[in-house]
Amino acid sequence: MSFQFDTINLASLLAQSVASNQPFARNLDTNIVLENIATDLYVSADSTRLEQVMSNMLSNAAKFSDPGETVTVRAIPKDDKVRIEVIDRGIGLAEKHRSKVFEEFSQLDSSDRRKVGGTGLGLNISKRIMDAHAGVLDYSKNEGAGTTFYIDLSLVNNVSDDTKADTLTENEAIALSA
Repeated sequence: MSFQFDTINLASLLAQSVASNQPFARNLDTNIVLENIATDLYVSADSTRLEQVMSNMLSNAAKFSDPGETVTVRAIPKDDKVRIEVIDRGIGLAEKHRSKVFEEFSQLDSSDRRKVGGTGLGLNISKRIMDAHAGVLDYSKNEGAGTTFYIDLSLVNNVSDDTKADTLTENEAIALSA
């Protein structure tokens, strides 16, 4: 896998990821909501690869959520890092499955009751992408229904004015304020 790292605006990337995955979620009678995200969060990342990870996390959340449920995306800055969370309200992953979740060709539910198929490669590839970003991809079981998958990345400080000027399009700004 090759990577092209740049300083990217996280709010912009997340808005694009949500917009790209919303039609898939709606086909499953699920909605994706992007919580208010600070527009001054920047990370060093390959935007195409990070969008690939987000797409995997969002599509999995939609696949494993019950119809009518909402998948929530948020970014929480803490010190020099940011945690991106994708929260679903589906059946949830138990702690006992942790060792299998990121394996190649791993599908914890390969039964006929699955609404949407898959190859079992998405989380394995996503984990490798995050490793190349010196980031973390992991999950936690929610208190109630569902699972929260998250990414931890280092924030970039001292972003140039030129980079800031290229961040949010008008449509992305509208999507963030909704």
